[in-house]
Amino acid sequence: MSPRARGRLRLVGEHETAPAAGEPAFAHFEEASRAARQEGRLEEAIAHLRRALEEDPLLPPADFRRWGARSALAAMLAEAGRLEDAEALYDEAARCADDILGPSHREIGCALLNCAESRMARGRPTEAMPFFERAIGIFACSPSRPQALLGMAKVRWAAAAGETGDPGGAARCAADAVGILSEGPQPSPLLAMALGVQAASLRASGRADEARFVEARLQALEAAIDTTSR
Repeated sequence: MSPRARGRLRLVGEHETAPAAGEPAFAHFEEASRAARQEGRLEEAIAHLRRALEEDPLLPPADFRRWGARSALAAMLAEAGRLEDAEALYDEAARCADDILGPSHREIGCALLNCAESRMARGRPTEAMPFFERAIGIFACSPSRPQALLGMAKVRWAAAAGETGDPGGAARCAADAVGILSEGPQPSPLLAMALGVQAASLRASGRADEARFVEARLQALEAAIDTTSR
């Protein structure tokens, strides 16, 4: 928060602030949340952003802040270990993004990935898979061809499939992801993730020889990543 912005804050309680005269309430509390987050005061940041969302009915229906604030609050709740609350906010954010952008925008795919990952974090891969599947469909049809996002969505679907007892489906989807991500910049940590999921799925399917081939490729890629990061 800028010094000028800090000067506009008026302390109400230990951690609560109120807008100065004429300042939009949503923007005030959103900015206060951002400042608290940057300074490591997570619970205070959560409280400010919850207060900002109380002003949501006053925002224009197509205001992107309605979606962004929900996503940011969900991420902070997840960081604080409040996974159930985070899941509910990610779902709200996805619905809000859908209302603003329409159901086929690539950002809807990103919102759906958040919904899926919130379920994976709570050990519910079966519920996560439809969200991954819809995200895959959106990314695959996007004019901007977000290959990294498409590859990541396929990797995570494969991981979910493996957790639900479908190693064959997991191996196939992971192989798709490997093909997509191999076309991107290298060395790629995301490609390494895909290879790891593919190798594990192949082993779970009883295809040890194929798994060893993938593991050798993964080992070489990890060495290249290590060299690049030095």
